[in-house]
Amino acid sequence: MEPLSSNSLLDERKPRNTVGEQISFDKAIAWTAAYQNDHAGGLKSVFFSTDVFEALSKQDGATGIRIYNAINSEGKECFVLVGATVDGDLTREQNIAVDKGQGCPDICVISPLNHS
Repeated sequence: MEPLSSNSLLDERKPRNTVGEQISFDKAIAWTAAYQNDHAGGLKSVFFSTDVFEALSKQDGATGIRIYNAINSEGKECFVLVGATVDGDLTREQNIAVDKGQGCPDICVISPLNHS
């Protein structure tokens, strides 16, 4: 596990029982390059606004968000997001699932993580 920097969001919030680990941007760049090289022309990234994450995480019982790779009804790669716990997904009728993020390659941003 890499040490977290002192200005890290993870440090500021002092999370407990966190699933996830901060990595360096050098590692992120290398990993995204490897994936995009192996999946040329495929989905590179998807943007979701913070209100989506807030709505999912504020659901009763949610301790996180699970993100699924999926194929939508048009046959395009996408992500489906659901509120979750470490042990399961919140999939009752009162819960929500989210898709329709802004995907790249359709709409891409300039970033060292987008190897175009």
